[in-house]
Amino acid sequence: MTLSEFNQLDFEKAKIALLDCCHCDHWASSLTNLRPFETPEELYEKAQSEWQKLSHQEWKEAFLAHPQIGDINTLREKYAQSKNMSETEQAGTLGASEEVLQDISNYNKAYLEKFGVIFIICATGKSAEEM
Repeated sequence: MTLSEFNQLDFEKAKIALLDCCHCDHWASSLTNLRPFETPEELYEKAQSEWQKLSHQEWKEAFLAHPQIGDINTLREKYAQSKNMSETEQAGTLGASEEVLQDISNYNKAYLEKFGVIFIICATGKSAEEM
């Protein structure tokens, strides 16, 4: 979708598009209300600015909706509409060995237990071993 197309969507469709990127209702609504955006850079700047205004609970909402690294089943089941975006980001896990995927799963569980949110990393371009 182009920026022009995004700007022309009705409120609900634009909000849904943003929720596919970051599942935080307040963030998506706020950003949708700021349209139209002149450039992608303006959209990114406003997205970051709105993110910084969120409460801890709203951040947690977004984190808990995000697929865990290596959890391909969650990507397929829970994120069917945004599956391609998440799979592209996590492409490094697709060819990983069972041992590496199990290690990632164990680390994910330990992180969640310790901090109460899932581990988030920019996975683009990283192998499963690096993550």
